[in-house]
Amino acid sequence: MTYRKLQELGLKHGTDKATSHSYLQIYAKVFDLLKLTDKNIRILEIGAGDTGASHKMWAEYFPKADVFCIDPFHLGAQNKNLKEELKLFGVNVFQGNQLSRDDLRSFIKLYGADFDVIIDDAAHMPDAIQISLGCLFPCLKNN
Repeated sequence: MTYRKLQELGLKHGTDKATSHSYLQIYAKVFDLLKLTDKNIRILEIGAGDTGASHKMWAEYFPKADVFCIDPFHLGAQNKNLKEELKLFGVNVFQGNQLSRDDLRSFIKLYGADFDVIIDDAAHMPDAIQISLGCLFPCLKNN
């Protein structure tokens, strides 16, 4: 059930997690327990891509969740519109670079810690992954 719903929403919003990468099968297993709980969860995904598709998917899949996005949004007017579009979906948007520890610390200062889920789908570079992991791993809830 969880996978079908995620797949449906992923295709609806156009995330490559539902098509070429097939990540939703893995996410469905991991997020099954979160979906069953009636608590307000906090999800951070780093990287909005061109359309913010997966953030929109998370916001719809977890209607009670607080969904957060960190992205540099440096591609001009198109991404300015994307920031506003994500806000309309209820996504908390932070303009920052995952390669900047200062940006990540500013995000934490603004939005706090205690995330249930953190997904890194941004720069796909070892440096960026290590910096994000080092700064944000302590922000994950226990368990």
